[in-house]
Amino acid sequence: MEQQRQAVEVEKLKIQAELGAFFIEGNPELPPDVEMQFLHHIRSFHQRMEDEPARKVFDVIGQPDLVPLKDLEPKDVESSLRKLRSLLKRHNIAVDSLHEVAEEEMYRFMTEDLMQQEVIAHDIPGMKMCFTYEEFHPNDSEDVVDAATQVARDLLQNPDYEQWYHFAKILKFNGLTFSRRKDLKRYLTHFSDAYFSIEVQDVRVTDLQMGDSGSAFIKILITCKAFPKGKTTHTGMKANARIHLTNDDGWWMVDEMELPLVKK
Repeated sequence: MEQQRQAVEVEKLKIQAELGAFFIEGNPELPPDVEMQFLHHIRSFHQRMEDEPARKVFDVIGQPDLVPLKDLEPKDVESSLRKLRSLLKRHNIAVDSLHEVAEEEMYRFMTEDLMQQEVIAHDIPGMKMCFTYEEFHPNDSEDVVDAATQVARDLLQNPDYEQWYHFAKILKFNGLTFSRRKDLKRYLTHFSDAYFSIEVQDVRVTDLQMGDSGSAFIKILITCKAFPKGKTTHTGMKANARIHLTNDDGWWMVDEMELPLVKK
């Protein structure tokens, strides 16, 4: 078993050097033979990308006879969309959206935009090609709302917050500047030390301003129940959060945030 684990680590180093891969710490209970099989799939996939030409999704799924949206009866959109998803699934292609998209628009997107997308087809067990509507039609305002509300909610409810992917490398929080995440985490823990737990009841956007140069400013009203340590009753609290975000290669990052928590 130990020799197998050593072989896995050696293979990871080779893939990092040859393919530029980056591995994060995974499940330590994962059997080494299963992990090695996954690494072999990675090599196979990259080899396929080099050897095989790209093909349009329309060709990959067998050039089906797709009825244009304009020729569909409204009552037939749902069933047609379901059949198309089923066809794509059989070819290991999954399509979803991050935000709500009307069925008519999703059908149009899948029959027009997606069909022209070039891909490298593969037959690796368990591997799918995944697409989202927003990859083709970004919805920045909804992404900003999602990122800001998620950060505000999670920071209040979880003092051991670990989801750092929405934070910029340098963050200004309540007037203090943090460039090291462990310092920010230590501050956030002190920030909520007075309470055993905080339960967010409602999050409401009160203002949203989208800048022209990949920036956004949002105000959020948060109402919550705070349970002080040593007490059985809760205190009604509210916070008028003010959050500034910047777009980093399509990903909205919080770089400045004010989160004053006061009694209602």
